Amino acid sequence: MSDMTRVLVVDDVEDMRDILRQFVEVFGFEAMTAGSGNEALEIFKNNDIDLIITDIMMDNGDGFELVKGAREIRKDIPVIFITGYEVDNARERAANLGANGFLAKPFSIKELKELIDGLL
Repeated sequence: MSDMTRVLVVDDVEDMRDILRQFVEVFGFEAMTAGSGNEALEIFKNNDIDLIITDIMMDNGDGFELVKGAREIRKDIPVIFITGYEVDNARERAANLGANGFLAKPFSIKELKELIDGLL
């Protein structure tokens, strides 16, 4: 079992998921990835996760559904939402779920690192 801080990266776009994974690893953390909210929730249930970074708009379980499910298991799990779409009330919905961060695509590596460093 790893002693490294583990970040779950969730995005349905494979290229974005891979880029986020690489950033997380460069920042010095272990990254696990999922392509949907449903897949991510299964990973979350079966692994020690320290932070979730999730896209909002995905098929097979969006980011909001993922966070609701994850928070039923562990209320204090830190979450950063990311989105590339104009989502009505997305920031407000994320805040209501207790989001610890919210980034609109495109965002800078610096913005992501600062958010992660502030949470871990």
